[in-house]
Amino acid sequence: MALDIDEKFFKNYAGSGRAYARVWRQYCYFDECTALFKDPQAPTLKSICVLGTATGEICEAFYKKFGVKPYGCEVSRWAHRQTKDEFRSRVRCRDMRDYVSDIVESGKRFTLVFSNSLIYLPEADVPKILRELSRCTDFLHCRSSTSGSKCPDPWRQTLRPYAWWNEQISRAGFRVVPGAKGQRTYLWQSLWA
Repeated sequence: MALDIDEKFFKNYAGSGRAYARVWRQYCYFDECTALFKDPQAPTLKSICVLGTATGEICEAFYKKFGVKPYGCEVSRWAHRQTKDEFRSRVRCRDMRDYVSDIVESGKRFTLVFSNSLIYLPEADVPKILRELSRCTDFLHCRSSTSGSKCPDPWRQTLRPYAWWNEQISRAGFRVVPGAKGQRTYLWQSLWA
């Protein structure tokens, strides 16, 4: 199911007063994630899936950084249409719950699943999608904690702090990957990896 999250939402992204194309890095933590995989000790990113690609800037950025064109999904028909053709062919205009279920059913596996869009799911759906993700990826980078968020966003449904998300992700079959100094990385490794 795709939604009509329209151009207005992306021109005033998350109620910030700024266009998504200008602020996407600030909201999705792409640089934080890619720094973890640029470390010489990190595994090579051979395949990437982005849940919530928005207008596709993140797909292009992953490609430029790692030479890997991500697969993914975006629920907004408008945003999906804005994605450049070379990336849109790998991005489905679908609800991530259906998309992830299809991935699991197909047996496809990714080195990394990246998302900051799990907050848009109803809380009751979070455990199931996380369990499914643990079966189809080696690593999950997820910044869904909304502690301290000041942007009003009518589409957000699961507004929970980091501790809650960490518990849900751990229960689903992931372990936390701590930073070199023990800091949060928002990266989890699947126990199935």
